[in-house]
Amino acid sequence: MSITIAGIFAKAWRREQFGLRGRLWRGAVWFVIYLVMIGLRERIALGGEHPSWIRALLFVAALVPIWIFWSLTPALLVRDGGRGWRYLAVAGLAGTAISGAIIPLAARIIFPPLLEGWSGLGPIGVAMALMTWCGIVGVGWVVTACIGAVLWERTAPADTVIGSESADVPDSGNP
Repeated sequence: MSITIAGIFAKAWRREQFGLRGRLWRGAVWFVIYLVMIGLRERIALGGEHPSWIRALLFVAALVPIWIFWSLTPALLVRDGGRGWRYLAVAGLAGTAISGAIIPLAARIIFPPLLEGWSGLGPIGVAMALMTWCGIVGVGWVVTACIGAVLWERTAPADTVIGSESADVPDSGNP
């Protein structure tokens, strides 16, 4: 999986991929940082019983580790991805919106009926529901990579963008 995520970001950011070892170790580090981010987010957002107005503030505060994670992701997974740190912070907003708001809200709205629909099939139905949800999260990661790359390209100076793109990576969609 780590190699796949590194490849997705390299393609979205139009950069040459790292070698196999580079993708493997960078992807593994990315996944460990992802797990730490998930733990921090849950600890901040669900760390105890609070009135609803404090829970709303904690939800917003829990977006900070998500934003940091998605801002650092291109620097870790993309060749020359660390160019323009200020602009990477803008690109991190895509992951914050998708992983911090859209997917968690969809989990509360979509996942219970999805699980209920599959539960009639027993354990295989539950497994199918979980696989479906993993697919949804995976699509969220791909969309995050693409939108983050677009945000970075539109906010970073043109010479930074042009200087960082790999010449041998074809534009997707163009023959």
